Formats: sequence, C-alpha cells, structure tokens
Amino acid sequence: MNMGIELKLIKFNMEVLNSIQNKQLNDKHESKKEQTDYGLVEISVRDDGNINIDLRGCLDMRTIHINTDINENYILDVLNIIEKPTPYTYSAQSNGVITSSAYLETVNSDGTRYLEYKFTIEGDNEKTAALGYSVSLYVDINKDGKFSKTTENVQDVVIRLASNEQEAVKNEANEYVLSSGVEYVLRRDIADDFSGLLNWKLDVKSNAISHLHDSETGYTLVKDANDKKRKIRILQITNDSSTLDMEGRLYNARTTNTTNNWGVLMNNVPDYDLYIRTITVTQYQTALTNKYNEYVAKVNEDNAELPEGQKITAMTSTEYAEKAYDTFFNDFVVQNVDIANCSETPIDHRTTGPDAINVKGSVLKNKGYVNEIGVDMIVCGFGDDYKAFTSSEAMVALQAFIKMGKPVLTSHDFVHFRVGTSQNRVLRNSFGADLYGVTQNLTVTNDPLTGKPKVSMFNAWNPETVTTDADFKAQRISTGLGYLHASVGYSRAANADVFSVIENTGKEVSYLPNSLRNTTTPETQGLSSMLIEWNRNYTISGKSWMNANNVSAGKTVWNIGGQNDLGDDKKYMVEQVNEGQITNYPYRLKKSFRTTATHSQYYSLDLTSDLDDDGESDVVVWYALGDSNKTDPNAWGNNPYNELSGGSINPANGYYIYNDGNITYTGAGHKNLTSAGLDEVELFINTLIAAYETGISNPSVGFYNSPDVNEKPITSVIVPYDGNVTNPDKGSGNKFDSSILKAKGSSEYMYKFVDPNTESSKGVTAADGTMIYYRVGDYNFVRGTKNITTRYYLQVPSVIEDEENGKLYYKMPDGTKLDVVSLDVGGTTVSAVDISKRIYTYSTSGMVVSDTAMDRNKDGSVGGIESGRAYGFYLPMNLLNDNAAFTILVEAQTTIITVSTSGYGKNTTTEKAYQALSVVKADLLDLD
Repeated sequence: MNMGIELKLIKFNMEVLNSIQNKQLNDKHESKKEQTDYGLVEISVRDDGNINIDLRGCLDMRTIHINTDINENYILDVLNIIEKPTPYTYSAQSNGVITSSAYLETVNSDGTRYLEYKFTIEGDNEKTAALGYSVSLYVDINKDGKFSKTTENVQDVVIRLASNEQEAVKNEANEYVLSSGVEYVLRRDIADDFSGLLNWKLDVKSNAISHLHDSETGYTLVKDANDKKRKIRILQITNDSSTLDMEGRLYNARTTNTTNNWGVLMNNVPDYDLYIRTITVTQYQTALTNKYNEYVAKVNEDNAELPEGQKITAMTSTEYAEKAYDTFFNDFVVQNVDIANCSETPIDHRTTGPDAINVKGSVLKNKGYVNEIGVDMIVCGFGDDYKAFTSSEAMVALQAFIKMGKPVLTSHDFVHFRVGTSQNRVLRNSFGADLYGVTQNLTVTNDPLTGKPKVSMFNAWNPETVTTDADFKAQRISTGLGYLHASVGYSRAANADVFSVIENTGKEVSYLPNSLRNTTTPETQGLSSMLIEWNRNYTISGKSWMNANNVSAGKTVWNIGGQNDLGDDKKYMVEQVNEGQITNYPYRLKKSFRTTATHSQYYSLDLTSDLDDDGESDVVVWYALGDSNKTDPNAWGNNPYNELSGGSINPANGYYIYNDGNITYTGAGHKNLTSAGLDEVELFINTLIAAYETGISNPSVGFYNSPDVNEKPITSVIVPYDGNVTNPDKGSGNKFDSSILKAKGSSEYMYKFVDPNTESSKGVTAADGTMIYYRVGDYNFVRGTKNITTRYYLQVPSVIEDEENGKLYYKMPDGTKLDVVSLDVGGTTVSAVDISKRIYTYSTSGMVVSDTAMDRNKDGSVGGIESGRAYGFYLPMNLLNDNAAFTILVEAQTTIITVSTSGYGKNTTTEKAYQALSVVKADLLDLD
C-alpha cells in the first residue's frame, strides 16, 4: 500500500535529524536507517499508519511518534528546552574515587530546591495548534530506566509564562493547555530533606493527536540540604564459603590505607555512607531463632506477673518471622562501636584471611562513627552454589523484608535448580525468574491493600505432585496445585475450567506446539536455554553451556575444557542492554567491560510480568553476558550469546544484572571477587545505590490571600476595626460588625464578623464571608498514589474542665462544647479544638473558586487534596465579636499507597504537618 507520507521536521534542539528530512516512506513496515554525526536514526511506518522516529541510537536518547492520516503531511511539533536542571557530571581519580559532582543549582533563598525548565513548543500546524499542547514531567522513581505514564507522572507542577510570570491557561479539569511559539517556565519543588539522583523526562504532546509528541530526558543530582550523607545500613547474608566479605573490605578500608577496589570505593561512595554487617546463612538462621526465643522468654516473664485472663499469647515462630521487619531487622545491630562491648573484641570474630576484621569498636568510635541499628538493605551473596536455607522461618522473614518494599540484592546461584535449594521454591517468583508460575499457587486472591487479584505462593516446604488430570481437578480449588506440576497436558475442550485458571494467573502459558494454543505442555519448568543445553550435552566432554542454535558445531563451545580455564581475573564480557540510573550514578558505566568469572543462570526471566499494572514489564535487564571472544580470540571458546555463533545478546536467558522492583540480581560471585576490576566494582556500587529506597518526607502547608500561584505565603491577617464606625448598635446602619476597610470599587465593608460555614440560618451568605486559601505541598517522588487529608483546628487560650467526665472542653460562640486536644506543632504542645465539621472546603482551578464545597469524611476531614493546588475556606470571623484574636491551624497528612512490581501493596503515612494563621482585630481608637 503506497501511503505517500512525507516527513518534514522543523528546527530541533539538536540537529541530529537534518540528514533525514523529507524522507519518503511508501509502505507499511518500511524502515529506513540513517547514520548521523550523533548516532543512528531510524524512521518507519507502523500498521496503524503512525510514523515512528527512533532516536535511541543518538545522544539524546529520545523516540518520537507521529500520528498521521494517509496522503496527508504533518509537521512535527518540537519541544525546545532553553534551560533545564543542572545535568549530573563528576570528576574522579584514577582509583575511581569521585572528587567532585555537579549538583542541582536552582535553590530558593530559604534553601528549598526545585526543578525548573524553560521551553517553547515549535510548530505551526493548524490542526494541532487549535487544541493546544500538554506537557508532562516524569521521574523514574523505581529506577528501572522507564517512565510510567500511570505511576511516575509528576502532577504538582506549576507552569508560568516566561514573559510576565503569570500562570499558564488551564482547562476545566485543572490541566494546563499550552500554545506553540510561547516561552514557558515549568517548576516543581523538591522536598527539603530529599537528596539523590533524579532521572527525569519532559514530554510535550499534542491534544489533537495523541501520538504526536516530543521529549527530552536527563539526570540531575540533588544535594542534601544540610550537606549530610545518607546512611545505608546493609546486612550481607553470605554463603558459608563466601567469595566476598563486604564487611571486612569496608572496615579494613576505614582503618588502613588499602588499595583494594572494593574497600576504596565502598568507603568513598559520594553522598552516601555504607555500614555493613556480614553473616553467613547459618549465623542468620541462628540469630533469628535466638531473637524469637528471647521474645518468648519475655512474654513468659510478663505473663508470670499477670492474672489469668490477661496473659499474652506469644506469636508462633512463623508469625514472628512474618513481622520480621519490625521484630528482627529493625533492631539488628549493623555496626557496634560501643567501647564497653567491643574494647576486648573486634566487630566480628574473623581474625584471619584476606577479609579479617581486626577493627575494635573503640577504634571506629574514635574516628567519629556511632552505633548503627536497623537494616535498610539485604545482600544475599556471594558464593557459588549458594547454601540452601534450612529454616522456613528464615525464608519467611526474608519475604517479610521484601514485602515491605525494602531493597534486596541477590547474587549468582542464590536461586538454584539443584534439589533442596529452598529459596528457589520460595523466592524464585519474587525474583522475576518464574516465567510459567511453577512455584506459584494457582488460586487467585485479592490483595487487601490494592484490591487487585494476586496469585498466592505455593507451599515451598511441602511440595506436592499432581500426576493425573483427576488429581488436578480434585485438588485445584482446595490446594491450588496446578498444571505445571502435572505429567499430563490439558486440552481447552476437555478442561475448560483448568484453562480458565491457567490463563488468568498473569503468567505465560506453555502451549503444545501446533496445538493452536488449545493444549498445554506437561511439566513445564521455565528453565533457561543454557541450562537445557548444558544438561542435554552433559556427557559430552567439554561441551557444557553450549549455544542452542549451534549444538552440532564444536567451535561454539563456551568454556572449553571446563569453567575454571578462564580464571578469576576479568575474563568475562558483559554488555549493557538498558540505560538508567544504575548505569549512570554515581559512575557512568561503560557499554561493555570484563568481569570476574561467571556463567548464565538457570531460569528464563519473566519479561512480560506486569503486577503493578503500569503497562511496562516489571523486570529490567541492565547487563547481559556478551561476546567475550571479540577482543581476545585466543583466550577461550565462543560465548553462547556471540552473534557469530548464531545467537545475540539474550536478556531473558543470559542476564548478568537485572531488577524486579525492589529486588536486584547480579551475576557476580562464581569465583573469588577480591581481584575484581574497577569497572565491576563501580557497577556494584551503582547497583547498591540504585536499590536504595529514598525516605518519605512530611508535607507542608502555606496560607495565601488568593489562589494566584505568585502569591507569597502569609501567617496572619490584621483586621483594622473601629467599633464606633461598624457597630450596628451605634447607628451606623451596617448589618454586621466588620473591618473599616472596603473592597475596591465597593461600598461594602470587608472582613465582616460572621461565619458563612455555620450562620446561614442568620441570613449570612458567601458574599459576607472572608475566604482564605491554603496549599499543601507534598513533594515526595513516589511510585503510587498520594491521599492527602486536611483538618481544621482552633487554638484555644483557655479551657474548662467538665466535672462529670473530667474532660477539658472549649465553648464555641453558639454554645457548643468541643473537646480539647493537644497538638505537637513544631515541637510545641498546643491546646486546640477540632472544628473540621464546622468548616467547608472549596477547590480552585486557576483563579476560579468552585461553587460547591468538597465532601467531608465522617470525622470532618477532607480527603483528595492535591499537592500544590489552592483550596479555600471561610474564616470563622464571628469569633472576633468576643475576642481580640483567634488562631486557625490547618493539619495535613499524606498516606502514600505504593504497589511494588512484586505485587505487594504498602501504605506509608507521613507525620502530621501544621500551619497556624492568626487573625487579629486591631481597634484603631484603642490608643493604649
């Protein structure tokens, strides 16, 4: 089909596309590539008639999509960024230690930081210009190198005209509508205590044609406002025969002049301080058991003092493990520098070997270090054939840590195919390595937090086998055992109910070839292609780990003569598959480099998993095993992923670094890692930092005289008052007591001493009221949803004790008694009464205030508050009839609901934030 589409590109902020202007694409699926000075550009026509311009081979890493009709020319509208946040760059010594970094430079006078972009949209197409453009700011919050439209679109941005700083036009849905040829400034504030790298994307889209858009990405490093380093407290649970002791390397570097790459870099991570405790699997399981026994002993001790009927029932060991984040990891001592406990004993008892720790706690204390308690991250590594867990509670505790969304770094051979490797059955699915759901229970339940269907885990400690179709039907509902463990296949015609379960688990289904997806294959395991070939050729000397595409060709043997021939010293090539924070911070990593000995793993990755429903795969592969034969042909046989061997880089089977939500995998650990090169250690440091979870900041509240975004915050309202003028008893003729000020162009007095919230029965209307505005700023970058609620309090100077129940109360002007509560406002205890049920809240869009008040919850609070949006309420000015002043407090609190890619939901509630507004009546004739 001849489409006759002519692509015309106008000015672009990089002139990368000059050589492909006016290209003619004639047919669907036609693709043309053009090599430019900036990289490879590819343009193609898709089935739907859209043009796709792929610039991922260029320096600016962007892809542009153009929607077009047949035989109609469109001019591409372009985002032209004039100014953008400070790009991240750094300088480093030859040993890898970073000496300086470029940080975000846009800082307010009060020390708060913000992202700011000055840009124009260039284009003159009438069809697109008529409906305008929308601009979105995205931040890669989970650091997977992608920008989710559903979970990573930053909502609370402010866009102004660069010419006069007025807010840009908004539509009825409170969305900005921008025009071409106009210079705009987009700003987004950053929480005061945030620090770290922001991977951002600014995207402009046509409101007329959704596929017509342009974007630019970048990395910006935000420095801690107080110039403090973040602490990362790491628990390393290593194999009993470890190939890298992280604790020994770190603490030896802190007390000696070591030149070892691990010690040097772990002790010099810019913006972060690492604290590491290394224990073996056996030690970890023993520590958990001991801690549980201490808990039971304490319960029994307490029960001895309690009467019958009040005794406490101790948790079982499994229940204790399920709460391990609070009961075990939160109290775990990562670094102990207490002189009393450590003056005679090093931090650990290892006093021999290359990673011996001979550092006493007193030595570290004298260097300024303190005790560090609590685990921020767990590293399960390093060692070949990683030791299996023998305690089910130990595995449950590790799962509990994962469910909290905390980062876990797992390593080479942690999930293993060998019989008896319990972590394989328990954690394989959580680690994104269960393509078909072998380790899953096929019973679908709803997540209590998200309400989303979720597949429950299979009982790893008592695995059962279903051998017949009858067995499956009998056990499917009661135990959830599935077709993956059966020795027979199922047909859609004969087993419709089975197929319904199988095809609705969110997992891939293995259909029998040529069955038109109507018959499943028996005993599906999801093994990697390399493991299959290894077992297939296991008896053939020297032919393990062969390329599946060239089994018969002896030259394709990877690892001729056995894996040990390669040695441990940087002989294995890995190649970058995706780009994101993990490849750019703190070190900008090479596209390919050599590592210590490794090999491919045992299961194919589930690259289609999307448990968080953001439209993107949960699993991201960063580095895959590459072609180690390219630069050293005499060193060893061809890598199985070598393109010359008939294969290519295969992320699903030849992965080296990948992450699935808060879980990250590294292929390091097969052999001794102590001699690792600088490239590999830099990758490891980047992996640690990318896995680190940024904390949640509390919201803030500000009061304003109007909803204008350029208004400065206020903390008080002064009401000029003269009772001789505005008191109706004095014969002034005014209906209400009020200020003596009048609105411009009006004969009505301002600040009338009434309350439209509660006095409508007295004929008081909105026009008589005094509205004040506030904004809640919750500037957390979160991957999920924020639910901000606000409440109103009246600070009370004096209280009355209710003789009947002993409670304190305050009497409002209408006689209502309200209970007095104590609030912690900035460290000061304040007495107040909750007046939320007496105050109505109104939303705004631009400068327009809604006519209808927002719904209140049963307790009077208002939910659904948007960060950065102005809300108004009428001040209870009637309080000034009997008082010289009053103070209103607005309370704000955010509940953040996140869903990790492992499918677990989590609620995080911030602390309550308060802001006070004082309203003062100033009598002009009271000269005292």
